[in-house]
Amino acid sequence: MAAQADTTRRDLAHLNARFKDIQMLDALQRGRQVAQDVARNARNVTGQQVAGLAGAGVSLDSGTGLAIQEETGFFSGLDIQRALNNAAREAWGLRVSGKLRRLEANLAFDAAQGNQSSSNLFGPGNGMSTGTGQNS
Repeated sequence: MAAQADTTRRDLAHLNARFKDIQMLDALQRGRQVAQDVARNARNVTGQQVAGLAGAGVSLDSGTGLAIQEETGFFSGLDIQRALNNAAREAWGLRVSGKLRRLEANLAFDAAQGNQSSSNLFGPGNGMSTGTGQNS
């Protein structure tokens, strides 16, 4: 009965670890989606800037017009990289958490199995009991 409970606890811990794996993949996908959204917004902002600057007669090939576009591109690139880095950090944490859950489950299961084996090995009636001086 105890062995079945140990197996059930181990299996449940492995299931929880699998959920962490799924959350990890979701975090990466959300990060990619945020990066795509930032890139799309950057293109929209750049388009609005170009239209506004051109409408005001500002040259887009040099000077202020070009500097504004380059700066928007630069900061948008930073925002995209930040979104991807944040997702990667979140995913890494979830991955480590899942690995720890698996490890803890396996160690607990092995320890429980070891305790059962040792109780059978050193239990009464097996000729290996300790403390009586008979088996020394």
